[in-house]
Amino acid sequence: TLLTGKIQKCSVSNLLVDSPAALVQGAYGVSPSMQRYMKAQAVAAGADNSNLGMGGMNQAILEINPSHPIIKDLDARIKAGKV
Repeated sequence: TLLTGKIQKCSVSNLLVDSPAALVQGAYGVSPSMQRYMKAQAVAAGADNSNLGMGGMNQAILEINPSHPIIKDLDARIKAGKV
């Protein structure tokens, strides 16, 4: 799928009210700001660019609001075979 390797998992959320979806950091993930800081420090120290990836440790979790109209429309399109 499109998000394979980019997100850790996708879950249905009851915390979202106005948004159709949100990317959240896992409990032990590194924030994007901290990741940029660590990358800058590694580059300044002369590290190899191939070793700068955080891999699966920094993958976000995609939370979806099942009651949002956009998500409901996507679900209907998938069930109708239009996607």
